[in-house]
Amino acid sequence: MESRWASRLEQTERSAAVEHSILLEACDALQAVRAQLCEMAGPLAAVQEGIARLDEAADAARAEMAEQRQAVTKIRNLEQTVHAQAIAIEMNAKSLVRIDDLVERVVEALESLQSLVLEHSDERVAVVKIA
Repeated sequence: MESRWASRLEQTERSAAVEHSILLEACDALQAVRAQLCEMAGPLAAVQEGIARLDEAADAARAEMAEQRQAVTKIRNLEQTVHAQAIAIEMNAKSLVRIDDLVERVVEALESLQSLVLEHSDERVAVVKIA
């Protein structure tokens, strides 16, 4: 029985030694992974900072684009107003030309009337002198 116990003890010790060896290798691997993660922490922080700056830049670009859209809208409204005013000015100019023509005709008509009245008054004065 002792030999069985000794054999089992020896087998258990070998298993424990193998397991201990595996655990040591696993610990070494974990330490290596931890070291790599620590090395990556700096670059990852830099990447996160870069992403934050990009987000800020994107927000600023969106705000600027919104301002530009508003400016374009204002310019379009101004263009429409200027166009409408140009049409109104053109219509007023045409109206002024028509009014000028009408005033010219009225003046001509008044001049004709004045000359007729003066002719008739001259004829009356001549008739009165004759009579």
